[in-house]
Amino acid sequence: ENVVTGCELQSNSQVVMTSYGNEYKVFGATGHVPGGQADRGKTNQWAFVDEHWSERMIDAAKEKDGLEISKGGAVYKADPVAMLTDPMYRAEAQLAHLDVHGAGEDRYAVLSRIYPILRSRDMHTIRRLRRMCAASDEKGTGIISTHIFHGLLSWVCIRLTREESQQLQALFGCDEAGNPTDQSSDLINYHRFIRLMGANMSNFRLEVVKDAWRKLEDSAIAAMVDITHLQRYFCPEAFPKAKDGSMSRDEAREEFLRQWELDHPEGRITWEAFKAYYEDVSLAMEDDELFVELVRKSWKL
Repeated sequence: ENVVTGCELQSNSQVVMTSYGNEYKVFGATGHVPGGQADRGKTNQWAFVDEHWSERMIDAAKEKDGLEISKGGAVYKADPVAMLTDPMYRAEAQLAHLDVHGAGEDRYAVLSRIYPILRSRDMHTIRRLRRMCAASDEKGTGIISTHIFHGLLSWVCIRLTREESQQLQALFGCDEAGNPTDQSSDLINYHRFIRLMGANMSNFRLEVVKDAWRKLEDSAIAAMVDITHLQRYFCPEAFPKAKDGSMSRDEAREEFLRQWELDHPEGRITWEAFKAYYEDVSLAMEDDELFVELVRKSWKL
């Protein structure tokens, strides 16, 4: 089926031997199919794209109005011939067109400012932001009010302009079911906001986290890891603020231990919780080698 026209495609029974192999001519089902039962109207035979076809397309483009783009208060039309013949011109014109309609790079300008700030604070800022969002999310749906979310961003000294607030709402605004909405909404999907900071940990990072977890399991009775194992084996010297002297070893250890929510009465730590912790840390560290070095030194691997 031709996905553009919705027409069923068929081929005739005549084999044509070419340098590419055996081929058949292809026709649209709404047209005459050679060897078929009936002529059902205009023939929809596909045409090969060659120099003659390109020249026809350029001639047709000259007769059309160019793409209208507003930039810097001025309005101009893109050259339709250059749109066909110059890939760089076409890409720049299309990006400008997307920006005008709120779907281009300018739409994400607020994120290009917020994400670097979150990463630069310290390795636990993103995790603390996620946990505060979760604490405000009474239903556990990943959705909180826009006002609360802006307040949590201000906790890390991020103040949004009116335009940035509108951009953030356009990107992450949603209804109560979590569906994105272009309508005025006072809800925001913080799960999507955090997820857009980065995909899942790469295998390269995940493997070193697994190595650390296996070491903890090996040291625990029946592989039942709890908070005491984290206290005993975590090396605070690996903590960035301990390395630069802005935190003592004891302060670094306490900072690390505060990142864990002990839901289990015996202080059990699961693999899922351990992995989730390093997923948050991973979002704050863009360099693979620095992340791996942090994990290895933290657990003396």
